[in-house]
Amino acid sequence: MSCKKISVMLSNFIRLLLILASTSSSIVLAGNNFDFQAKNILNQELQKAEAEEKRYRNYCLAYFHSDRMACFSNSTYGFQEQFCYATGIALGFEKEVAHLKINAKIKFFKVSEAEAFSAQVVADDYSMLQTALRNLIPRKKDEIAQFWNLDCVGRHGIQGAHFATIKNSFFRYDPKSAQLEILGDIDKEYSKKIALAINSSPGVKTILLSSGGGFVYEAMSAGRLIRSLRLDTQLSGSCYSACPLVFLGGVHRIVFREFPMLGFHQISLNGMALQKNDKTYHDVYRYVFDMGASAPIFIKLMHSASPLSMTNIQAGDDLFCRGNIVTWAQRGCDSRQYGW
Repeated sequence: MSCKKISVMLSNFIRLLLILASTSSSIVLAGNNFDFQAKNILNQELQKAEAEEKRYRNYCLAYFHSDRMACFSNSTYGFQEQFCYATGIALGFEKEVAHLKINAKIKFFKVSEAEAFSAQVVADDYSMLQTALRNLIPRKKDEIAQFWNLDCVGRHGIQGAHFATIKNSFFRYDPKSAQLEILGDIDKEYSKKIALAINSSPGVKTILLSSGGGFVYEAMSAGRLIRSLRLDTQLSGSCYSACPLVFLGGVHRIVFREFPMLGFHQISLNGMALQKNDKTYHDVYRYVFDMGASAPIFIKLMHSASPLSMTNIQAGDDLFCRGNIVTWAQRGCDSRQYGW
């Protein structure tokens, strides 16, 4: 067996542990004390990042002078690494993310074009780190742990099943953007919780999703609710197992970042895979069809992995556009190109 196949199998196994909310090798976060300590750490990192960005940006400007645009970039390349670094230090995983820390070794002997561009790249890294830190500072422990579990562990060189336990799904509404963020497992009360969250969020237009999955029928119920209210869905992080069913509920299904994953596997009951002709698959097929997406593609993806593994595909992949599972992806696709 090749090293690549072994690496993929190991990554899938780690992700399965996260999705099943295993408690082995996990940490328990200590309520308000954790929030206070984490915010202090993140604020200190933010101050350092601001100072370092200014230093490297000024070095770039010393060469280009009036051409300020040469020292700034709109690229988001490497953002996820900085996001996972910030998330890791907030949760106490400094050793696990040490390799992601910005470690620029530019020796400024003279102002040259090459060094100026190198300084611009480092300044952009610190700018992305600031964005990640500002995103995390106002969040609670479970929110930070959710991103760590789904988007960081097993990726970007972060090894081992070091993850945090999450007990509840939770919500955050931003009236300025009219976005309601929903994080956490899809439990037996999931659709009711979403209904309450939407009712308490006047003007909401978009549901942001990130979840390790859960109950299939609850996911479809939540998706139908979202569609009945003519809301859009967007990924704020990775979306596994039953979560893509909720995502399908959006009128427009949006991916703004490249790194979120959509994960699929077979439906199980008490740990045993259901037969392919089980009624549940027929209900899922009808639901996907009703949502306007390709039911054959969706079902095929579900059948592609056992309940103890996962087929993970980047949400911006062209496959999802061809199947109208994603209707628009940044630097990716617009499903209108495919005639949907």
